[in-house]
Amino acid sequence: MRSVAQALLTLYTALARPLDQTALDHVVATLSDLVASEVETGIRAVQANELALGSRDPCFSSAAGAHLRARCCTYYSALAAALIEARFGFDSSMAEVNATKGVGRFYGLMAAWFLQPPAQATDDEKQRARKLAREAAHGGFRDGMSGLHSAAGRLPGPLGRYWADIAVGGVRGTLWRCEAGTVHTFLVFRPAGPSAVSDADVLLDVTLRQNLLVADWLEDRHYEACAADGLLAAEPDWWVGTAEQLGGLLSADLLRENMRRG
Repeated sequence: MRSVAQALLTLYTALARPLDQTALDHVVATLSDLVASEVETGIRAVQANELALGSRDPCFSSAAGAHLRARCCTYYSALAAALIEARFGFDSSMAEVNATKGVGRFYGLMAAWFLQPPAQATDDEKQRARKLAREAAHGGFRDGMSGLHSAAGRLPGPLGRYWADIAVGGVRGTLWRCEAGTVHTFLVFRPAGPSAVSDADVLLDVTLRQNLLVADWLEDRHYEACAADGLLAAEPDWWVGTAEQLGGLLSADLLRENMRRG
C-alpha cells in the first residue's frame, strides 16, 4: 500500500542528517514545549473564531478538518512556523505582531508568513505586506481566514515565506516550511554548519493525524463516520522529532490497521 503518509516518510528520511543526541533531545524538547502550548493554543483559537464566523473553508467546516486536521496543513504549519520564529527568530517585525493580544495575534502571525512578497517586490509592496500583517494582528481581518485570502489579492505574487533563521536553545539554524507537492505541508529545523552543536534535522508536523489514514480512499462520509466513532481520537495531532523516530507512526502496517478499523 503506497500512501501520502509513506511518501512523506520517504521525504522526511531523505531530509534527515546525522544526530548529536544530547543537542537533538534539547531542541526537540524545546520545540515540543512550544507546539504543545502556544501552537496548539493558536490553532484552537483560530478554529473557534472560524466556526463563530461561519467559515465554509473545509479545514473548519468539515469533519475531516475538525477531527483529523485534514486540509488544514497550510494554515497550521504557517501558524506554527510564525510562532516559532516569533520566539526564536531575529525579525523584529515578527516580535511586534507577536506582542498583540487575542486571536488577532495568530492571524497576524499567519499573515506575516502567507503575505510575504517575492524578493523582487518593491519596498512599497513589502511595506504594504507588513502593514496588512499588523492590521490582522489588531483585528483588521474581521472575516477571518477569508480576509487573509482577500489581502493576498492586493499583493504581487508569488506570496509566502518558506524559511527563517532561528536559534533554539543556542543551536542556530534555519526553519523551513516544506511542501510535499500539493498534499501536505510540514516544518524542518536544520541546524547550521560546523559551528552547530548538532547536525540533526528536527521535523515538525502539526497535522500529523490526517496521515494515519489513506486520504485518497476517503470521502466526506468516511471522515464523518471516523469522527462519529472517535477513530484515531487518541492519536496525537502533532509530532516533533526525527525521521527515524517518525517511522513507527507512518508504517504500512499501521495504515492498513487504521483503514480496516475505519
